[in-house]
Amino acid sequence: MKKSIKKPIFKQLELQLKLQQLEECEEKWEAVSKRYEQKGTVDDADEILKLALEKIKILTEIVLYTEEA
Repeated sequence: MKKSIKKPIFKQLELQLKLQQLEECEEKWEAVSKRYEQKGTVDDADEILKLALEKIKILTEIVLYTEEA
């Protein structure tokens, strides 16, 4: 028995927003990575891990949306 899932009306816009967030996350990643290479502080390492988690979260949401389509 298959259940049909209705997609939200604004899902395409939400996906575009997620892609934009991913681009912003990439820019932050680059900046923090450079700073970490220069100074190597624990705070920078923590920030890199947080950004990695955010990237994984965004990419997962994008994959889930494209899998539904």
